[in-house]
Amino acid sequence: MVPMECGATHRPTCFLVRPLVFLVLSNTEYEAQQYIMRRMFILDTPLTAQRFDEAVFTLVDWIGEGGSKRYVSLCTVYTMMSARRTPQVMRALEGAHMVVADGMPIVWVQRKKGHTEADRIYGPDVLVAVCEQTSN
Repeated sequence: MVPMECGATHRPTCFLVRPLVFLVLSNTEYEAQQYIMRRMFILDTPLTAQRFDEAVFTLVDWIGEGGSKRYVSLCTVYTMMSARRTPQVMRALEGAHMVVADGMPIVWVQRKKGHTEADRIYGPDVLVAVCEQTSN
């Protein structure tokens, strides 16, 4: 999959990506809860401000859909700086279905910009959580 060049000249501070509904285990009962991926930009880099559990449930939902091709970027400050210098890296981030903060400096900026729910989405922790959720 080759990401498409974004033709927008002005980027919004934040916009909502389609609402996602998941089943969340709560004390041995399942309850429906709605999560919204909040898309924002820091230094022109697209990011998704969300909690760790939201990211995991989104990934599990996408796995359950099957067939669809998606990719996710776990973005560090290094990745953001690389995207500013290298157009191919920026296009890859722009084409990702989810770009999450894999570093506390990014999370701190997200929170400062009003996304108080933002968590660090650390890659190895995500892998373990997704494996646990899909092991049935």
